Amino acid sequence: MRIIKSLIKTCLDKFGYSIYVKGTYTTVKDPFADQKLILGSFTDLIIFDVGAHYGQTAQIYNELLPGSKIYSFEPFKPSYDILLNEVKMFSNIQCYNIGLSDTEGESPFYSNTLSATNSFLETHEQAGSIWGDNLLDTIEVIPVKTTTIDQFITANNIDIIHILKLDTQGTELKVIQGALEACKLNKVYLIYLEIIVLPTYQNQRYADEILHYLRNSGFTLYNIYNLSYTKSGFLRQIDALFINNDFAGNCFREY
Repeated sequence: MRIIKSLIKTCLDKFGYSIYVKGTYTTVKDPFADQKLILGSFTDLIIFDVGAHYGQTAQIYNELLPGSKIYSFEPFKPSYDILLNEVKMFSNIQCYNIGLSDTEGESPFYSNTLSATNSFLETHEQAGSIWGDNLLDTIEVIPVKTTTIDQFITANNIDIIHILKLDTQGTELKVIQGALEACKLNKVYLIYLEIIVLPTYQNQRYADEILHYLRNSGFTLYNIYNLSYTKSGFLRQIDALFINNDFAGNCFREY
């Protein structure tokens, strides 16, 4: 019987199929669908899109969660100008040409060949071998103004962030640290962020550091998505969704 099961499994694997025990829980591997599922009972959501680039993610949220108020932050002016044009028809999306970090002030910003790889961190010498030659080559370094989430929500009278989406190319933990008070007061429900696993930027924070910090800050890992690998098979990047523990108790149920 074991041999037959093994043969069946091998055949199915070749065609991309898997067998699951009836009744076991499997989750949807769409991170946005999961966020909608978790927050299904909420209306008038507040969403922070940090590292908005051209507004791709803001538009996904806008379509999936209608009625949400979306704050999009993009520090690089050329990308910000495109962002403004892409979302100008949506009055619920507000755009800010500023970087979010753990301090308020000004910081050097590295503009790279591929604008999606721009970062407040200098490119790591191994980045080319991991992501492809020239993609993260720095064209220029420019000064960019920064603020923190704690300072921003205080100045704008924001009580809750239902979704904090982060794609800041290696500085995601700094942004979270800039929301220290908001997290302590359970003002952040979900954190959806990119985690770079292999060396891409100088002084980037790695997966174990981010997981440890979020666990100690009262968040539980819900799921991981969009696993990216090098040609040799190394995991190089994931997206991860975390739930505030104070809110997570309402989610531990069969959907």
